[in-house]
Amino acid sequence: MARFTKCLSLLVPCALLVVGCTSPGTAEGKRPGASQLDPDGLRARRLAPKPFPAAFQKEAILVADRISIEGPKDLLEHIALRTDSESFEHSMKTTERGLLQSLRRKPDVEGVDVRCQLDGWQIAALEQLVILQRPGEVAITIIADGNAAYLPTDGTPERREPRLTFQYQR
Repeated sequence: MARFTKCLSLLVPCALLVVGCTSPGTAEGKRPGASQLDPDGLRARRLAPKPFPAAFQKEAILVADRISIEGPKDLLEHIALRTDSESFEHSMKTTERGLLQSLRRKPDVEGVDVRCQLDGWQIAALEQLVILQRPGEVAITIIADGNAAYLPTDGTPERREPRLTFQYQR
């Protein structure tokens, strides 16, 4: 019993310390100063991400033998990439131009294409997909080379050419 009393006598000051360190808040249950938070403060300091071009919000399909995507420092936040080591050779390295990723279908693998999603665009490269994320603000440039086809789903005419180039500024 003496051990229990001694242990309890040590826990009571700790409990009081913990209770004393928490903020009681205001009558509405909000943190003090919560009304002073400025939701536009980050944007005013240019720390919030800039919106991506509206062209990528529309659903579309882009298919070509080789596709390269180049864009600004937040490009990879807009890309979902499927990598499979059994089907693709994947490399990623930092270069003087930025972060360079390359996915190439292995020569002995048939019927598989390199796919990624760029916001609303589904992109399929039959041979190779190259992504370059550049530092700073640059235009988003997509070059589809070799039997390129752009198929928008909003009813605008499709485009089929040996090479298609898309470039969008923010």
